Amino acid sequence: FALTDAFVAKNVKKTFEAIKSLKDQNIDSYQIVGLLNRQVENLYRAKILLDQGYQEQAIRQRMGVHPFVAKKLCQEVGRFSLKELKNMLDALINLDQDLKSLSIPDQYLVEVKILEMMSQK
Repeated sequence: FALTDAFVAKNVKKTFEAIKSLKDQNIDSYQIVGLLNRQVENLYRAKILLDQGYQEQAIRQRMGVHPFVAKKLCQEVGRFSLKELKNMLDALINLDQDLKSLSIPDQYLVEVKILEMMSQK
């Protein structure tokens, strides 16, 4: 949770510390992007449901997530507009494609794209 919590809070220092910790545990860039993608997808879905008037309990049931996860999503989703979340999903998809197709070191690609996503408004 350290990575996704720091990322959602737009805390650059903690985000990169979490990435380093994951790398030290032999978690590769594809898995890191997958973790972030799953979190942003969940935020996106929760945002849509909240905007439609659903409450935390209904969101938990509709999304099939643990109560703790539903609570966190409902707390965090207010930091973002639906457009921001959609842009982040698009950026993560592009990052995944870049990791697979470009000959640029994956750590550099991940760090640059994360900085871009965290600085967008």
